[in-house]
Amino acid sequence: MKFLSELSKETLICSELQVRDYKSILKCSYGDEVNPRIFAETICDIFMKLTNKSTEYFKKLNAIDLFCLLLDTRINSQGNICKVLVTKDSKQMTLELNLEHIKTDIKSIYNNLFTTIDQNNIEIVFGCPSVERLLQPTQNEYLSFITGTYIKQNDTKKFIEIATNEQAELLFDKISPKTFLKIIDNFNKFVETATKTNLLSRYGVKDQQLVFVPSLNSLIWFTKLMFNEPLETFYDNLFYLSLHGHMSSEYVENCVVGEYNYFVNCLLRTQSAKDSGEKQDDGSFFDEEAGLSDE
Repeated sequence: MKFLSELSKETLICSELQVRDYKSILKCSYGDEVNPRIFAETICDIFMKLTNKSTEYFKKLNAIDLFCLLLDTRINSQGNICKVLVTKDSKQMTLELNLEHIKTDIKSIYNNLFTTIDQNNIEIVFGCPSVERLLQPTQNEYLSFITGTYIKQNDTKKFIEIATNEQAELLFDKISPKTFLKIIDNFNKFVETATKTNLLSRYGVKDQQLVFVPSLNSLIWFTKLMFNEPLETFYDNLFYLSLHGHMSSEYVENCVVGEYNYFVNCLLRTQSAKDSGEKQDDGSFFDEEAGLSDE
């Protein structure tokens, strides 16, 4: 079955997430020290499989769109509720986080990010950096947010893409100090807005913050949050589905994630019923023995 993911410039038709790709998501985001490049390459390869787009398409996709695609994939495969442990009024509680609300809030926040800054016959486009740009080294983070320029010629405008942070740095050498300060001001205002927007505020949580900024670290963190099955648990489930459910690992990995969760729940119910039956049998045995003893 297909699902739709509405991005800023187009709507993608996507296939359901298979267990083998779900496993790759768990693996590439596993541990405290996640390699950003390996994470990005893995995620882009997975989205290539889910759509008719190339890996390069997703590398050039801005980080907000990639995050929305991750949200849609998680919602389609496992539902729109993600349980998280938060602190409210100095007490820990389990919160059911609605991922649809996060998507709405993120889109609303970042609508103000995309803007142009005029300098004589040039308009500098300031927007969300692509995954590719986030992977490129830079001494100044704001350079990643310079995505292109419009060159004004008579009554027309010609767009020139800024594809690398190095190109953005060369552009900075040619702009006026006034325009430079405008770019820095835009960047600082965006960072301030993003870091003050608490995605937990609609739940009345004030003791903790949940924010998203267009960075690889943020994408990795939210991936861990949304796809939060421990890798060890996944492998245990795969083993027990094979041992008790007589399903080959190859069959399970070719299933979609919803089917995998269904099979795991079936196995848990079966095992629970078996354990309950064994306890009842044990109880009946001891009662019978007690009756014989009394006689």
